[in-house]
Amino acid sequence: MTDLDWRRGPAGALEAEFVVIGAGPAGLSVAHRLARTGRRLILVDSGESDPTAHATALNDGTVSGDGYAGLTSTRHRQLGGTAAIWNTPYRGRVGAKYLRLDRSDLSARVGDLAGWPIDFATLLPWYREAERLCGLEPQVTDGADNGGGGDSSAVGSGLVTRWYRWGPRDAWTDGVLGELRRSGAATVLGGVTVVRLELGDPAVVELVARDPAGVEWRLRAQRVVIATGAIEAARLLLTMPLGGTLSWLGRGFMEHPRDRTLALVPRGPDLWHRLTRFDLGGDPPVAARLALSDQLPDRADWANASVSLFPRWRPGWLARWRGRRGTAGYGWSDRPRPERAFDRIELVINTEQFPHPGNRVSLGGSVDRHGIPKPHLHWEWRTEDQRRLDRVKTLVAQGLQAAGWGTVVVTSDDRPDPNAHHHAGTTRMAIDPRDGVVDANGRVFGTDRLYLAGASVFPRAGFANPTLTIAALGLRLGDHLADGA
Repeated sequence: MTDLDWRRGPAGALEAEFVVIGAGPAGLSVAHRLARTGRRLILVDSGESDPTAHATALNDGTVSGDGYAGLTSTRHRQLGGTAAIWNTPYRGRVGAKYLRLDRSDLSARVGDLAGWPIDFATLLPWYREAERLCGLEPQVTDGADNGGGGDSSAVGSGLVTRWYRWGPRDAWTDGVLGELRRSGAATVLGGVTVVRLELGDPAVVELVARDPAGVEWRLRAQRVVIATGAIEAARLLLTMPLGGTLSWLGRGFMEHPRDRTLALVPRGPDLWHRLTRFDLGGDPPVAARLALSDQLPDRADWANASVSLFPRWRPGWLARWRGRRGTAGYGWSDRPRPERAFDRIELVINTEQFPHPGNRVSLGGSVDRHGIPKPHLHWEWRTEDQRRLDRVKTLVAQGLQAAGWGTVVVTSDDRPDPNAHHHAGTTRMAIDPRDGVVDANGRVFGTDRLYLAGASVFPRAGFANPTLTIAALGLRLGDHLADGA
């Protein structure tokens, strides 16, 4: 089977064993596993092979609470999902950084709330599978160094060096998506938006979808996987009559705020040379980062964090290098004498936000062109969030200075930027329906034919770029479904 063109209109109802809604890394991971076992599936997405205005318009919604970029600019609809717009360059290719969650992220509790119902050891085999799917080189170690690319080493008290790994976006947009198109088991339907799910028939799920022309499509499947992101998954479920049992539906939205209020003034030229390992490079490409040590007391109670080091151009160099911003990105170590071009290192702290029921997605007062209520996000950065971040900042400053790296200075009192576009939570995974929306296999509580995949099921998101965990959970769910769940 191959792509269906919505412009030709539906040829009656489409039927398959499975329908996967969403063709980003979450949906592609599930579909990949199902197709590998020969299970017939339909992969449907609002987006097409290239970005379209009508798909982008469906991202519209409203936001309240603290400052946030909005729901249109922080989401993307296209076959391949947000992977299609990743833009970190390396040797003529573009991609993104990858990282596993830490063992402490997968703890059973997060503050006063239930945490993950599965642990790191359970997810580890799927992480290894996901790394191959993402085009990553094999993991160097499965010990404390969750990022791969080398062993961790201590940096002062409470800090260690670990690694980000880089992977190409075409592993998704060409590799996985192309394999599905060639599989003979998958039908890829782009440009069509699922607007309603009907669970009345105990044997099948009926799906109603519409294309940009407003033409209705009918899909039928034995089981359905929603893999549309934390905003859209919650919105779709909120339009369904699932009763009052899912008290966490839409709640617990999390982002990955980034703090830029600290800078390191290196001790001298020798340290600049040592810091070049924090730049993206090598084969396979990795970039060092600073992480919280697993030996910290009450490690799971810390807001997890990672520190990237980006040099700031000296003021006199900005005019010489037109178009350069104040801080250099990856690639800065290619300069033979970086200490001449840069005067300090910006410490970019990627941190986590603990889930809070008040950070939530609900249905707004206006509707989209299909008549479906637009989503509304209420998001706040609370006093307890800032307190957890300040604890990390104190650890970083004291650790680097104690290690003799230089002087850490405060450059501003700005609040962290929440716009990493790493939406998580809203359909959290749990053992008990009182604590979440789906069980440990991604099945929606109170149903037996509806599943969720993606970061929306994360009970705790850590600080990590979520794609690797999304893929690992997607492969795990795909196998679960293929085994006849």
